[in-house]
Amino acid sequence: MPRRTILLAALSLSACSVDLSASDAATSGITTVVDSSEDIGTTGLSVNTVTSATPSLTSDTSTSTGGVSELTDDVFTTGIPPDFDTGGVGCGGKIDLVFILERDESMWDQQAALAVSLPKFLQTIESMFDDFDLHIMVVNADVWNWGIDECEELCAVNEGQGCAPEGPGDYPCWAYSENVLDECDEVPGAGATFPAGFGAANERCELYGGHRYIIGDEPELAAAFECITNVGMTNTNQALAGLALEHTFSPQNLAPGGCNEGFVRDDALLVIAMVTDNVGLNFPGTPDEWAAPVFAAKNDDKNSIVMLALSPDQYFVEDPLCGPYFGDYVPPHDELFSLFPRMVRASVCADDYSPFFDEAASLVLEVCDSFIPQ
Repeated sequence: MPRRTILLAALSLSACSVDLSASDAATSGITTVVDSSEDIGTTGLSVNTVTSATPSLTSDTSTSTGGVSELTDDVFTTGIPPDFDTGGVGCGGKIDLVFILERDESMWDQQAALAVSLPKFLQTIESMFDDFDLHIMVVNADVWNWGIDECEELCAVNEGQGCAPEGPGDYPCWAYSENVLDECDEVPGAGATFPAGFGAANERCELYGGHRYIIGDEPELAAAFECITNVGMTNTNQALAGLALEHTFSPQNLAPGGCNEGFVRDDALLVIAMVTDNVGLNFPGTPDEWAAPVFAAKNDDKNSIVMLALSPDQYFVEDPLCGPYFGDYVPPHDELFSLFPRMVRASVCADDYSPFFDEAASLVLEVCDSFIPQ
């Protein structure tokens, strides 16, 4: 059986293994923002239009139509999958995909929606490439903590029998007593392979190849993907998604011997999916500082990066699902996302993320077609 068929089957099983109730809700809150867009009517999404081989990286005009904010500038397109036989141009299905996921206690509903939509998203992308060569990494936006801080002390007091009420009954107290945590488990921005917390995997995810991310030869793709994306929740609100992005691509993490060594490949398209219900207020650093190591990792080729953002929508639509408005103030995360010329975003408060990830897959395919390997 061809490897492509095996991957599709595995992802289909993963998608079917989760509670589908989150996908039954209305999708009226789904919106997207990209650098150049035209309204396509009945879908409720806005898409880009190709007009230039060397698109502008800035946007000069902002308009709003039907609750969808559109940044108008001739930049890029989503739509019909292109012909990938481009004679040396195009990523050819070679994609480095990182998810920055929050795990604070306000994200219960969002985690349920992601559990349904993420496997389908991967399945959609994989189905469009004859040779799908992927790296997949998950990073906790809770950058300074593994598990639940209070549980280390409570696990010792309770002789390893749990850390209630601070943590769940299946919290891995044995991780402390058996000293199985490694240095990278507690390094900010390192790929997560041991999710711990309420509703988390609460076990070490076994990944083929010994990396802190999934590689294309992973024989147990569905199980590995479900494990690393099952980051669960903590009982605190310390998620710093923008700062987590900066740490993920720091020279220390990407360098030889670093926690994320080998994740970023020069000849692969980089796709970043950030899921946050925080607008980035009072975070250490600035949006430019958070994005700088990402651009450096891709040799300042911003066109080789796709940003997929699920975030509060009170700034970029007229009738937000999250609210309240910030007036003319641009929240730091909104400013961060605007730094990426290849970007799709939607409301993290929507009940169903499937339309967003369908649009995201189309953008990934389009950018892949014009990608020039370095």
